Amino acid sequence: KSLNLGMAADFLAWAPDPPPPLAIAKAIQTLQELKALDSKECITHLGLQMAKLPIEPRMGFALLTSCMLGLGEPMAVLCAMTAAPPPYMNEKRRATSEQDKRFLAQSRSLLSDHHDLLMTYYRFIDWEPHMRQTFCMQQGLEFKVLNQVKEATEQTLQILGTMGVREDYCCASCRGWITQ
Repeated sequence: KSLNLGMAADFLAWAPDPPPPLAIAKAIQTLQELKALDSKECITHLGLQMAKLPIEPRMGFALLTSCMLGLGEPMAVLCAMTAAPPPYMNEKRRATSEQDKRFLAQSRSLLSDHHDLLMTYYRFIDWEPHMRQTFCMQQGLEFKVLNQVKEATEQTLQILGTMGVREDYCCASCRGWITQ
């Protein structure tokens, strides 16, 4: 829509393998519910901002909303984590150290996989860069996945910065208070 190519269904009908009309209608409805498109299928200012983000629309909406609450960085991490493969090599080997067991217990008491993903990411970031691969092997974590998440998070935060989102206010890390 940001390319001003007309109505979505009309444009997509010309695709070599067009999506089903019901899928197009559902996508338009979702974008309208997120206020990314207006009732005439014209892209809104919010839609233009969401189009700049390399994530699906619902996560983009959540990320921009979290920036307004000063939680852009943890939401950028969660966007990257939910788009990546699981960071755990084996669920049974998860939480081997006492600190890991405490974090996992805290996540389970919150009934939150997202808290657990954030804790795993912040532990990864806290390790010295040259030791991350070794620590991942010891902890049963996928180094490549966590490194990919780190890079995706950094890229997303950089994109937010180019959009005018102030890192010091909107994207400060919650690592200090979430890991205590």
